[in-house]
Amino acid sequence: MSSTGGHRPSPGAAHCGASKAALEALTRSWAVELVADGMILTVDGGLELV
Repeated sequence: MSSTGGHRPSPGAAHCGASKAALEALTRSWAVELVADGMILTVDGGLELV
């Protein structure tokens, strides 16, 4: 989903790391919420009905 910046902090890159971590958290939250509606998030970022 994103680079290691969301997992490994780098000096001077707090803004980048924070945005990458937020993107990963949002994607994981959507995956949990959408599975209840019969949808899954695919690796390429699309939605798939099951």
